[in-house]
Amino acid sequence: AYVVGGSVTTTGTFLLTATRTATIRANVIAAAGSVAIAGAGSGAASIGASVATNRLGTATNRLTTSAYSSGATIVAAGSVTMSVVAGGTIDAVVFAGAVAVAGSAGGSGAGSGSGTSATNTIFGGAEASIDGGTVSGSAVLLSASDTAVIKTLAGAASVAAAVSGGTAVAVAIGAAISTNTIDQLVEASATATTVTTTAGALTFTAVSSGSITAEVGAASLAFAGGLGGFGVSGAGAGATNTIQTRTVAYATASKLTVAGAATLEATSTGATIIARVLAASAALGIGTTGVGASIGVAVAHNELALL
Repeated sequence: AYVVGGSVTTTGTFLLTATRTATIRANVIAAAGSVAIAGAGSGAASIGASVATNRLGTATNRLTTSAYSSGATIVAAGSVTMSVVAGGTIDAVVFAGAVAVAGSAGGSGAGSGSGTSATNTIFGGAEASIDGGTVSGSAVLLSASDTAVIKTLAGAASVAAAVSGGTAVAVAIGAAISTNTIDQLVEASATATTVTTTAGALTFTAVSSGSITAEVGAASLAFAGGLGGFGVSGAGAGATNTIQTRTVAYATASKLTVAGAATLEATSTGATIIARVLAASAALGIGTTGVGASIGVAVAHNELALL
């Protein structure tokens, strides 16, 4: 919502409002299975993968909602209000699973792998501003707010089982990665302008709120049983979460004449990151010679930055 150039005169109030509500909901699920049973040798392999990329705005094309005047003359007997309320939400569930089973009287081998990647980004903005020109009213209010929320669940599970009368080998790998970013620019401002209140207050308010909830898990299980049983399992889970916010309320190169109180307030509230990252891995080898090896790794990196 905007006024560019020209003039507006009213015996009542002057109001510019802009509202944005943007939502992405994504459910991505993949499952794979393989079974092989033979009298001599057998082998089974399965792979499951899920990838989700969800974006509201980009670094070069921010999802900005604005209410502003540029080079205009606005005169109101009542109040002058320019207000922006913006919101963006991403809710994503991403899962991949894989199962492989092999059995024989001779030798058998089973391998399974599952991988999940979830990338969620919100580049949002809200702007209430006066750029050049003249604004006069009983009171003047510029208000901009932006709320961004990311909720994501990413999981991967892998199971491999091999049983034979000879040598049995089972390998299971599971990996899940989630990357979540919120970048906000919220502004209430006056630049190179003249603003006058004839009876009341001058108020500029900018408010931002961002939250990320990321739950990431990976699990793998390998079982091998035979004269020689060799089980290998690995699981890895990682989450990277970032919230960057620039929230400002200001006047620059402007003349402000105020009959009441003058308030310029910028607030970043509720910036929250909740990360739960889990990796579980188990391997079992049973036989005259039995070997089981497993590894599980979970990593989380979280960053809050007020710019």
